[in-house]
Amino acid sequence: MAVLFTADEDRQKLKEILSITTKDFYTGMSEFQIKHFVINSREFPNDVHKLQQVKFELVHRGNTFYDLYYQYKKYNAENVLNKAKIEEQDEIINDKKSSLAIKNKAKARITLFEIEIEKNERLIASVQREAAKILVECRYFHDIYKELKHLELLSLEELKKQWDEGWHIKSAYYPELQERYGLMPSGFQKLPHEDGGIEALQKLQCKMEKKQIRS
Repeated sequence: MAVLFTADEDRQKLKEILSITTKDFYTGMSEFQIKHFVINSREFPNDVHKLQQVKFELVHRGNTFYDLYYQYKKYNAENVLNKAKIEEQDEIINDKKSSLAIKNKAKARITLFEIEIEKNERLIASVQREAAKILVECRYFHDIYKELKHLELLSLEELKKQWDEGWHIKSAYYPELQERYGLMPSGFQKLPHEDGGIEALQKLQCKMEKKQIRS
């Protein structure tokens, strides 16, 4: 990669930067972030809501493991094929019957295959780092799951009660639940048309129009 630069100073700086970016360091969420920001008491007001979200987070990451696994196998398989192609080009180069032009083309193909191998090796390392990061996050989520797992033994009636209760609590912190759905901590707000039908809405509209005229 140093060939991209002509000055020794630039090459040295590149080396210093790459030495940092190629080091393994954790880029995922901390236990604090997961406990207080992801599974927070504002968005998930009670333990039943928290348990549901924790299971969602674990399922999502479990599916990601499968995706990473398939990517890992794909990149390795591609490298096996690329190495085989390099061997084929080596045979052309070593063949005394091959002309100089044919040998040069074979060398160019080898360079391209080597680039693909190098790219795949970097992708394989990236997949492994991503998997390691997700596994750490899964450990934090799994710890919370173990704390709340006993709630799965609740009756359906009790689960429904706590689930509904959580939504009512949540409405106090998310005004859009009140504005859009009429959900409040005390229950659902009755809409004008539910009591008086279209006439109630027309009366409300008239009142609003008069209020606008006065203002």
